[in-house]
Amino acid sequence: MLDESTFCRLRLSREPFPHVTHTSKVFASDSLTRLAQEFPEASAEGYLGPQDLTLSRAWNQWLAYLKSASYRSALERIVEQDLTDTHVEVGFRTVSGASEGSIHTDIPQKRITHLIYWNQEWEYPTGRLRLLRSPQIDDFSIEVVPTLGTGVIFLVSEHSFHGFLPFVGVRKVLQINTMNGPETI
Repeated sequence: MLDESTFCRLRLSREPFPHVTHTSKVFASDSLTRLAQEFPEASAEGYLGPQDLTLSRAWNQWLAYLKSASYRSALERIVEQDLTDTHVEVGFRTVSGASEGSIHTDIPQKRITHLIYWNQEWEYPTGRLRLLRSPQIDDFSIEVVPTLGTGVIFLVSEHSFHGFLPFVGVRKVLQINTMNGPETI
């Protein structure tokens, strides 16, 4: 599903905190198109786990890949960290409400966050993820437009401030979190 040779060539940037952005070129084009067509539908705002949605066979295969040793190994090369003692959790956001996008850092249990966007196009000035130098929304060094296949991977820390100007509407994102510790059931 990922073109791992392209994915593994991504290089970590240190400003404003360790991260890497990517385009749709990290995907095999046929899988990206199919996943986009079959992105799970939801009418609720906020984070939804796979158990909350009806997923297609292609999405179930993609989520299995994201929990695989192959994805973990590729991610380790990009972020330059050993991820042996971690597990992956995934979630979806489809509908963005007025209260979403506030500036925050992720919880300490998250080691790495990988966001992948699934909107065919994005003409709005709001809803673009900003990687921030400080907890001020206009103090950003990177702004990621949430279009199909674009994404950002970042190491979570007390300085990994991010957020977006509020957007109300459909804003499709897959959130992949590499969490510290073993998976609990």
